Amino acid sequence: MKESSKEKRVRLILIGFFMFITVCAFLYRANLTPLDEEFLPQVVVLQQSESVDENPIVALYEYKNDQHVLAIYEIEQSNRYQFKTIQAIELQAAPEQMKPDLSGKGIWLNVKGDWQFYTQNLITKTRDIAQMSSKSPFEVSFHYNDKNSTIQIDSQPFISMDEEESPTELHMLAKDQSLWLITMEKGVKIAVVDTK
Repeated sequence: MKESSKEKRVRLILIGFFMFITVCAFLYRANLTPLDEEFLPQVVVLQQSESVDENPIVALYEYKNDQHVLAIYEIEQSNRYQFKTIQAIELQAAPEQMKPDLSGKGIWLNVKGDWQFYTQNLITKTRDIAQMSSKSPFEVSFHYNDKNSTIQIDSQPFISMDEEESPTELHMLAKDQSLWLITMEKGVKIAVVDTK
């Protein structure tokens, strides 16, 4: 059966209309979906390593797989610094800030202007906000020299980075300063430094 010119025009108009609707839907969805880099990772060190046999424990917020995830990890020194999940939960929104508790056994999250306390098992509990520490004792101030891609502490080149990486925070994971956790815009990285 031969298609008339009127039927052909109608078919092409319908195809064009549905293509237009599909493109608009993709653009609309892309505008609603936040980009991963809008949600920077946040870290609080809960337990520092005092020896090679003791693993550090950290609380880490990340936005991955379209979810806001808060997890407690043990960083296994004997297993190539693998992050072993102890506990993880999904948050409804990204925390604006994350701070340690003075006891060292929990974390505080500021979500939409409201501070909430989480235990090391990531259970929310009522706790006096006066128990929140203003800053982690394991977070270290640093300078990033982008000319030679090194993190400097006290003006000394300390940790080398890849050129495309830009550090945002530096956390001491071991008492002897041999193990560090670096947060970047798109994730975290473990750095091992020879302190001998």
